[in-house]
Amino acid sequence: MRIKQITSPYIDEKCHLVLGSDGTAVIVDPGVLTAGHVAAEVRLAGAQPLAVLLTHGHQDHTWDAGRVANYFGVPAYIAEPDLDWLARPETAAAPIAAHRARAMGVEPVIEIPGDLRPLPADPAGLSTLAFGRLRFDGRLLPGHTPGSTVFLVSEAPGEGDQAASSDAALLTGDVLFNNGIGRVDLPGGDQAAQVASLRTLANSYPDRVTVWPGHGAITELGVERRLNGFLKLALTSGKVM
Repeated sequence: MRIKQITSPYIDEKCHLVLGSDGTAVIVDPGVLTAGHVAAEVRLAGAQPLAVLLTHGHQDHTWDAGRVANYFGVPAYIAEPDLDWLARPETAAAPIAAHRARAMGVEPVIEIPGDLRPLPADPAGLSTLAFGRLRFDGRLLPGHTPGSTVFLVSEAPGEGDQAASSDAALLTGDVLFNNGIGRVDLPGGDQAAQVASLRTLANSYPDRVTVWPGHGAITELGVERRLNGFLKLALTSGKVM
């Protein structure tokens, strides 16, 4: 399994192209002006895209979701609480202003995925999706948005392999950053939910898991437990601001 990171010019949002060793691919959070780069990386890898996954409904993470999903003819998945923001872009929280889009040479028209699906989560907000040998274990962690979801990505063993890959990665969207967390002062944000979600996140995954956030540098969960002041504050005092 490999992950290619594509950075959007709009507030440095990170799109992640997850490539399986069996030639499959999944695109996570294709934001503003990432569609062309995604297509180029897919061609370079000789991969077969099977899905688009979205960590939440803010437009800096979903802007090119429809373009990418429709170009490759694959479904796009997002947690049900944020589904309407993608299905009806005019209702989206934190929309990208038209003048800012045009300043980047982008027409402010969002293409809706032709095959848009809610994540098939259980009552606890847990979901599992498999694409080829790639496995995405989702966990609903609201606060930044009602549908914010993190994905633990791993790869199942292939024929002749002794075990699954140990290089699991945690795609955290805007729930957790390197030395930061997602804002809760935007529409749909909820500080109390964010505190509970950060506690769940910190207690659900091992220290050595690599964190690939929606903005900023790659990190490890153990590093964030020790050094991320926002996360430490949430764990000790029940606050995030």
